[in-house]
Amino acid sequence: MWLQWKFGLEKMALEWMTSFLTCRTQQVAYIGQLSPILPVPYGVPQESVLGPLLFLLYTTELHDVTKHGVTLHQYANDCQVYASMMTFN
Repeated sequence: MWLQWKFGLEKMALEWMTSFLTCRTQQVAYIGQLSPILPVPYGVPQESVLGPLLFLLYTTELHDVTKHGVTLHQYANDCQVYASMMTFN
């Protein structure tokens, strides 16, 4: 598993992360009506304490790209990867 190889997470930590991110559902209430309960197959729970850490784990390999002449800016839950070029007239 990638998290084990890249970050050295052991069995218990991997199981904990898996249980945190899987089998989640959501439901919306609007004007007294409830939507059906639906699974949430992707993403991290909003405003979770682990959100920033999981985002960094997910985007860690973007730093490898910066070795090839592109720039990386990351802040909170956003990132930009770009290259600058000189223009010739």
